[in-house]
Order: sequence, then structure tokens, then C-alpha cells
Amino acid sequence: MEIIEFINDLRKMGGIYYKVWLPIILQFQKEETVIIKLNTPIDIPKSTYYRVINYGVSIFPNYIKRYSLIKNHSGLVLSLSQQSRAKSFLAVSEPFNHTEAVSSEEVEVQVIESKAIVEKAKPPRKKSSETSYPNEVYDEIINYLNFATGKNYKTNSVINRKFINQRMNDGFSVDDFKQVISIKSQNWLGGKMEQFLRPETLFSNKFESYLNEKVVNNSPNSNLKNAYDQVSIATELINNQG
Repeated sequence: MEIIEFINDLRKMGGIYYKVWLPIILQFQKEETVIIKLNTPIDIPKSTYYRVINYGVSIFPNYIKRYSLIKNHSGLVLSLSQQSRAKSFLAVSEPFNHTEAVSSEEVEVQVIESKAIVEKAKPPRKKSSETSYPNEVYDEIINYLNFATGKNYKTNSVINRKFINQRMNDGFSVDDFKQVISIKSQNWLGGKMEQFLRPETLFSNKFESYLNEKVVNNSPNSNLKNAYDQVSIATELINNQG
């Protein structure tokens, strides 16, 4: 996968490159244009931070063809490339005369309109009585977890699917799972809480609480938050065993 090659290039440059780019990489699943604000972490010098950002932007086109990434005064602008937009339009539009010229602007407008129709038709989230789901659901969630954490959990594991089923039956969506994984990966990777980046913890009864958390920085308050998480997880494990 091209994203893996991009990550491997960053890793070769050092751990700080991966740390800076992880929150950005986790937003590559979005289909719409997004502006990613650049915030210098307190433990990284500003000059170093922007050197790492500039390096990633410079090598981005070498690996990622689906998206374009541009740095401006607002931050990083992440959007589908013109080629990807054209492909999306061809996939959802009615057949047309391929000899007829279509400008990139027309393609972009029609893609946006087609996407709006699809989103409008999407039913509201509701609780499900199902106890199992298509394999693609488990694959997408577990693979996203492995990508974000560098781990290798099995998509066909019975216990992993059990926790996913419980939360899906509560009415949560695949995007909710990705949001929890993204938040907790950024909060816990590189610290004592990293060991808890696993399905039985992330997809537990605290799932909704995790979903509504915000990304915290490496401040004393965030350390207290991680200590609270450790106590909370330990208490939950004891209760489950009892």
C-alpha cells in the first residue's frame, strides 16, 4: 500500500517524524477537503516541527496518489486529487459519451452533487438487533487499529469480533470505531497506556466515553488523565472477572 511506503520513509528519518505525522495520516480516510491545523507539540522545537512537516509534504506526492497535500498559511490542505475525483464521478454517474470533453471543474461539481444525494439517502443511526456483521466490517475496523498502532490483531478473532458486535449492536458505526482508535492512539502511543491500545479496552463499555474525548497534549494534566484511565481499566477488568 502506498500509505505504508510513505510511513516507512518517515520512520527511516526518525521517531519524531512518525510522531508528528501520525495525527495527520489518520485523517487520510476523509473524502472531503479538510484543513489540518499545525500545532507545535510542547516537547518539539518549532523549527524541528516545521522541518518535519516540510519533509513530509515534499515526499507526499511520491507515495500518495489518491490525495493531494498542500501547505499554506492555514495549515495543511488535504483533498482528493483531480484524478481520484474523476474516478469517483465515473463510478456513481450515469453512462455518458466519453468523446465529449468534461472540464475538471464540472467533474468536481458533479461529484459533490452525487455525494450529497448519497448522504441524504443514508438512514439515521439506530440500534441493531443483529449479533454479527459482514467480514468487511471487522476487516476495516481491525486493520485501521493495526495501522494506527503498529500492532497485528487478527480480523477473524472471535474475541475481537465479540467486542465489535457489542458496540455495533449499541448503534455505533464503523466511523465511530475509527474515531475512538484515532483519539486513543494519539493520547496513548509512546506512553504507559500504549499497552491498552487493544480491542478489549478500546471497544469496552467505555467506548462512548472514549468517542467523546479530545486529543490531549503531553502536559501534567494529560499524565493525570492517563493515570485515571489506568485505574479505570483495572477496575473494569476486576469487575468483569468477578
